[in-house]
Amino acid sequence: MKKTVLLLTIQVLFFALYISAQKVVENRYNLGLAYTKSNIPRISFNIASDTTTGSISERALNILYSRRNYFKLNPTDNFQVEQIVQSPVGTHVLIRQFYNNVKISNAKGVVSFNRNDEIVCVSLDGNGKNHTINTIPTHSFSDAAGTITTRFAPKTIHIDESKAELTILQNSDTTFLTWQFYATPQGEPTYWCAVDAHNLSIIECADANAYYNPTTGSGMVFDPDPGSYLQLGNLPDSNDLNYYPVSTSYKQENLNGLIQAPDGKWRLQGEYAYAIDNVEPFRGLAEESSPTFNYTRNHPHFEEVNVYYHLDKQMRYIRSLGFRPSWNRSYFQTMDTIILFDAHAHINNCNSAFFLF
Repeated sequence: MKKTVLLLTIQVLFFALYISAQKVVENRYNLGLAYTKSNIPRISFNIASDTTTGSISERALNILYSRRNYFKLNPTDNFQVEQIVQSPVGTHVLIRQFYNNVKISNAKGVVSFNRNDEIVCVSLDGNGKNHTINTIPTHSFSDAAGTITTRFAPKTIHIDESKAELTILQNSDTTFLTWQFYATPQGEPTYWCAVDAHNLSIIECADANAYYNPTTGSGMVFDPDPGSYLQLGNLPDSNDLNYYPVSTSYKQENLNGLIQAPDGKWRLQGEYAYAIDNVEPFRGLAEESSPTFNYTRNHPHFEEVNVYYHLDKQMRYIRSLGFRPSWNRSYFQTMDTIILFDAHAHINNCNSAFFLF
């Protein structure tokens, strides 16, 4: 098979062991995920050429500043350390990206150090756009809150001012300076709101519960793979055709932990696995109006479903053994541990999965 889930599962399980067992970091390839758009994860493994000095925080920032071109970052943007987390394999520094000292929404990253304080991995979901937006708000937060109050009138509304912040937000190719905050109308769920700080238009006002209530979906997968299931060796790939007897080896399985996107769509992005599309050719992600992903292997998104199912299954098993990293939930929303995987990349590409302890 072109993409063997069993191999990917083994790869993920041993990645943590690989990191924890490293004494000296060797840079064979200095691997990095292909830069494609303005907001995708880029990952660099094995930073053997690291010459940063200072504290852990200073080194984490310096590795990003010194590799702006590598990560395709705007030269005027800056970074700030948000949190430092210790784990059995080392230290992880959570970083946020800013423009003119205004936070860029969802532009974040992790710089990981091993137990010898050597940088072993940089994972950056950064932003490479050349922003020209005016970062001085025309309207105050009170004005923005008033806009949302009017939106839900005549209901009374509670607005959580403690979590309100001025943030740069991008929708498609448009950039906005927004006031972002949580608002709870009487008798309704809490909404996450983004209001344009220059003209007070409502950019987004979505049910915040959608971010925090994972759903169990379903999809067709191979478990573990057609050859093992059918007890047949040397099954040909046949250019991903849905041929007999491979067509008899599908299983309908639950896809656990799916989190509905703010636009109401369902994608293979959940509590412990998160599909991305960042290796050419770019074909987009599986996207459905309900959390049901029934594809056969000749469909371009079948592998995406297959990989999500097995990675999520393995993560739940690992957690059942008692391995439960304590990440800040505000960073990955509901995610304590995340696996990023490319929806279309071949399994023999080391960048097709990233296990973040």
